[in-house]
Amino acid sequence: MARTKVIVAMSGGVDSTVAALKMKLAGYRVKGVFMHSWDEVDETGYCKSDQEYAAVQNICRRLDIPCGRMTFVKEYWNHVFSEMLSDYQEGLTPNPDVLCNERIKFGAFLKHAVKSRDADQLATGHYARTRHDGSGNICSACTGVCIHIQGWGTKGAGLDFCRGTAWKLLESNDKCKDQSYFLSTISQDALERVIFPVGDLLKSEVKQIARDAGFADIADKKESMGLCFVGQRKFSDFIKQYVTCEPGNFLTLDGDVIGQHSGQACYTIGQKTGLLLGTVSCYVAKKNVQNNEIIVVPGPHHKALYCKTFYTGWPHWISGKSPIMLGQKCTVKYRRGPLSSWCVLKEHLDGLQVIAVDNPFRAVTPGQYAVFYNNEECLGAAVIATSGPSLLDY
Repeated sequence: MARTKVIVAMSGGVDSTVAALKMKLAGYRVKGVFMHSWDEVDETGYCKSDQEYAAVQNICRRLDIPCGRMTFVKEYWNHVFSEMLSDYQEGLTPNPDVLCNERIKFGAFLKHAVKSRDADQLATGHYARTRHDGSGNICSACTGVCIHIQGWGTKGAGLDFCRGTAWKLLESNDKCKDQSYFLSTISQDALERVIFPVGDLLKSEVKQIARDAGFADIADKKESMGLCFVGQRKFSDFIKQYVTCEPGNFLTLDGDVIGQHSGQACYTIGQKTGLLLGTVSCYVAKKNVQNNEIIVVPGPHHKALYCKTFYTGWPHWISGKSPIMLGQKCTVKYRRGPLSSWCVLKEHLDGLQVIAVDNPFRAVTPGQYAVFYNNEECLGAAVIATSGPSLLDY
């Protein structure tokens, strides 16, 4: 029986390096591929993606696996970046990482890899896990060895897949590094093909595996953070190249002007502004897009920053249908990070109403994703449309 072919999405970092190593040690036919999605050369002729690809080539040589490069610059611009710019122009704060995973990495990239017959599956260095809900067995995403499960329909070169029931997306074992939030809108078709080899590991364990395998230089390399296309620049400097940023007023809740902002796209709800009221730092509580005004309040825990409910568009449920009864408790993450809040969901007009059960929500931000969980299972996500009344209004 032919060995299963797996493409590992390689970035040059420790997580994708260990993902490729685990796949190779588990007996897969592994190919490392660098996904090129942003094309920019600075004034000195330096291109970051060329440097990153060179790093990936070096890692693949040391792993003794073939290396390739796939370019999705056009797709990223059309299906992620242009939508992000439109959202910023409308006063929203979008999350392009979620869109990139859904439409590019686990969309165009995965489809191209499978269609070209370069791979049966795609492995990445994301901190997440998958499980098939009909079997009770953890799939190969966690261990890299339990490939064949009796009774499943065959698909691909010697790999058994489930038919008729859903794959679940689970948080990783490392809750501080968990990336299920950013994977919350990918499809069942993608989950059927994807492997997360480091999802059952702690970050410290991943680094130790790399060191033990002779990749101490990769394990000790500083991690890249933030949006890939921004690089080392301030986000405000970057976004002004693409979005019209008209100066406007910072206002207090009483309507007093206390300063000028450089453009609404440069600020998000809950952000510290650098302004002071007396000796207290001011934070963004609201954006008035029509009048180009930003309302600020003193202190990070002002009542105007908190609400008991917010509203979203229609959700994407990972299973393909609503996994919970409306009114049933679940948890929600309404921004990246490990913190979550208990809530209940109700249908409301063109989406959901999310109601806090215990503690109120802080700095709910339109354009971001509300991602819903049942214990460690990521159920799906919806884009936040607006927050409800603040605690100041009660």
